[in-house]
Amino acid sequence: MTGKKHCVLVIDDSIMIRKMVVDLLEDRFQVIEARNGREGVRLAKEHKPDVILLDFVMPELDGYETLQLLQKDATLQKIPVIMMSGLPDEVANKVPQPFVGFDFLEKPFQQEDLYQHINKALTGEFPAAAAPAAATELQALATKLVNIETLLIQGIEGLVQREIVSRLVELDAQGE
Repeated sequence: MTGKKHCVLVIDDSIMIRKMVVDLLEDRFQVIEARNGREGVRLAKEHKPDVILLDFVMPELDGYETLQLLQKDATLQKIPVIMMSGLPDEVANKVPQPFVGFDFLEKPFQQEDLYQHINKALTGEFPAAAAPAAATELQALATKLVNIETLLIQGIEGLVQREIVSRLVELDAQGE
């Protein structure tokens, strides 16, 4: 690719999801990561990305609350947002319909689907109201598995962080 790469801001509380998205995109795009909605809004103001990938389920500010903050800022409101979630029913229950101001990408997604959504956003072919599709039994099962996987990943991340803190405390105590 010649010239400057388009910038994509990924806002997701899961380090594993951010790492996966970075791995998928880093060859084609400049990728910036944010761990939560507040950090995401700050980085959006700082970097003015071309597209924002926004997780829906996050602590503190969820994706919709983060989207509302982005849309209230005159310098950010024109940046296309692609909401990502493995829980499309939760999005549909919380977000007023028809969906306006963002595209929707259901997790898990394939690399090509992600590229297509980003390319649509970059070319101005942004869908006005891309509602999550109704889940078939198989999709519902896949969604449940993704939710379990996400919970396991977040649980493992928490355990690893606690273990690191515990070992640092032990090393500190030995050093005294």
